[in-house]
Amino acid sequence: MLLVAFIAGFGLQVLVTEVDGLSLIFGTTKLQLIEWVELLGFSVIPLVVHEIMAPFLRARKSQII
Repeated sequence: MLLVAFIAGFGLQVLVTEVDGLSLIFGTTKLQLIEWVELLGFSVIPLVVHEIMAPFLRARKSQII
């Protein structure tokens, strides 16, 4: 589910910055390639943290039950 949210959020960011009509409405500008790379890097952090923590949380949950 987190992966779906990541893809949807990234897709919306692309639309809002790259589609002329939407960028006019939201007051955004087109991003350079390096800015997209930085954005992708920062966007992936919660996904990576979640995937690292998931096994520990599952193990803890199974011990409680």
